[in-house]
Amino acid sequence: MIEIPFHNYFYSYFILENKDEIIEHCFNAKTTDTELPWGDGCILEKKSLEVNGFVDLLKPNIKRFFNELTPNPVQITIEEMWMNTYRKGYFQEIHHHQGADISFVIFLNDYEKRNAEFYFYNENSRLITYNLHEVCNQGSLNMEDVQYLEPEKGSIVFFPSNMFHGVSAHRNDNIRTTVSGNIMIDNA
Repeated sequence: MIEIPFHNYFYSYFILENKDEIIEHCFNAKTTDTELPWGDGCILEKKSLEVNGFVDLLKPNIKRFFNELTPNPVQITIEEMWMNTYRKGYFQEIHHHQGADISFVIFLNDYEKRNAEFYFYNENSRLITYNLHEVCNQGSLNMEDVQYLEPEKGSIVFFPSNMFHGVSAHRNDNIRTTVSGNIMIDNA
């Protein structure tokens, strides 16, 4: 029987319980003057958002995620949040969120073909030989380099902040928008 000894890569994707209220808040959220020091290798519009208005709105969804993760109560703090806007030609390089425990992305548009696509990058795929890669992908083990999401408007994905991820080039004329954030676990 195939066993997987380490479960370092995982994500939880679901529709927000109060999606309409959160979507409205995302588009009307107060911005801050905090400069976001990342993103020199990408092209996108980004603005820092005030966390306070989000905390109570996101609470049931954060609780749902952590209930999947552990049976023990977890104390957390949302450290920062920001809005990403993608216009035609915009993208975000492969990156991770160093220093945070859990990151999340709220999708404010439905998935459309040729839109900027959120994906996870498997940094360990480079260590696997081509032949093993081909054999495993014919079975039940996923050893692909990337895994794309096809998110629905009002959905959220939570994942460990050290997981590499990115957003492909936006090839449509419409605007694609997300809100992202970082969570710190306070009682670990």
